[in-house]
Amino acid sequence: RNTGLWKAGVDAYGMPDLTLDYNLTKDRFGDWYAAQMGTPQKDPALYKERSAVSYLSNMTAPLLIFQGANDTDVPPQESVLIYRKLKRLGRNVRLVLYPKEGHGLNIENQLFTRLKDRVDCYRKTIAFFTRALAAPGR
Repeated sequence: RNTGLWKAGVDAYGMPDLTLDYNLTKDRFGDWYAAQMGTPQKDPALYKERSAVSYLSNMTAPLLIFQGANDTDVPPQESVLIYRKLKRLGRNVRLVLYPKEGHGLNIENQLFTRLKDRVDCYRKTIAFFTRALAAPGR
C-alpha cells in the first residue's frame, strides 16, 4: 500500500504478476515456486496477494522501468504488463527496453552486461530521480 513514503521508483526486470511469472518460467523455476509458495493453481489467492500488480491502483509515484529484451529469467512481458497497467491508470511511468540485454549480471550488482547499456541505465536513473525529487509537491 502506498502511504506517500515513496516519491519515485526504479524497477529493473521486476516480477509484478507472480502467476504470469510462474507460467512464463515454470520450466526453469516451477520447482522453486512450488517449494516457496505452492503453485498458482493450488493457491491463487497467495499469488495474487504477493503480486505487485494487485496494488498498482495505490501507486502514485513516478516509476522508471528497465528491462532486457532477451531476459529469460524475467521475460519482458512482465515489464510491459506493469507499464501498460500504470499507463491505463494515468500514472507517470516509463519503460526502457534494451534490445541486446538479458537478465543482467549478478557480479557487482550490475544491471546489464553491456557497458554502454549500464552507463545509459545509470544516467537515465540519475536524471529520473533528479527530476522526480525536485518536482513541486514531491
